[in-house]
Amino acid sequence: MIWETGYWKSDLLRRASRLDARQVQRRWSGLSAGKLEQEIMLGFYSIRKLVEAHQVPDDLVAAGMRLRRCPAVGRPVTYLNYHRFSDLYDLSQAVLVSHNLRFVCNQVVHSYVFAPQFNADGQVEAVLFNSDRNRNREIFIVGIRDVAGVFRAVGDSDPASAHAVFDRKRGDFVVSVGKSMEQP
Repeated sequence: MIWETGYWKSDLLRRASRLDARQVQRRWSGLSAGKLEQEIMLGFYSIRKLVEAHQVPDDLVAAGMRLRRCPAVGRPVTYLNYHRFSDLYDLSQAVLVSHNLRFVCNQVVHSYVFAPQFNADGQVEAVLFNSDRNRNREIFIVGIRDVAGVFRAVGDSDPASAHAVFDRKRGDFVVSVGKSMEQP
């Protein structure tokens, strides 16, 4: 359980700033790509831990995150071919979808496919990902700007209230977290 959220949230804000800087980067080494993956993976893991600890307002967790969804073409996605995106997914059939933050965190944390997408100038603009459970159905694409924006939103959030009601079936409390307090 996370009690002191300041360290976690300030780390998310630093990750957002580093993602901003990566958007103008044009030369990518294996180390650079690995650091990008680490920034995003650990950022979404941090968000998931903060959500599970009821330290993120419910409205922020429920807010839809814009993604592009591309269907699988029907070939099994395996350890030996998962990097062949254009052979496994119909990237030309991308549709805009919206999923809540909990869904996106779980997809990234449990990712089977995770890879940066670059524009013609060699700059990173998005990340392709899916989980081990849905790798044979679809792949998602999220913009780096959107990832940095979510990291900032969670990093800047400061819940104003929490309400807990004991659920006998669960044997635990159901907690709802109020909106962020207004910043001066």
